[in-house]
Amino acid sequence: MRKKTISNLFDNFFWYVVYMLPILLLLIYWFKTGSLSLVSCMNSAGLGVVVDNPIYTSLNAIFGSAGTFPLFASADLIAFGSYFVCAFLLHLFVDFLLFIPRLCHKWLKCFTGGDD
Repeated sequence: MRKKTISNLFDNFFWYVVYMLPILLLLIYWFKTGSLSLVSCMNSAGLGVVVDNPIYTSLNAIFGSAGTFPLFASADLIAFGSYFVCAFLLHLFVDFLLFIPRLCHKWLKCFTGGDD
């Protein structure tokens, strides 16, 4: 396997683990307490910020039990959706931050006549 393939594999694996972190925490929380509530699990794990943000408020206002298009009676799926959106925005932010140095390195190689 090439270096880029292995790097891509680990990058994808890392971000999928980050995306599924609430599910993994919920399984641990379920075995520990016997409760199956994602919101209380996220609060006890320190991810309560995900439940108190504009993304969660907007999703709850649209898809919550008292929302415009009520699909979910429980707030657990909305909390997971909010976490997923926040993690995806973080992923985009990190990719953008990593893109800038890579682009600068590419330009420096071109300007200095480095190997192509």
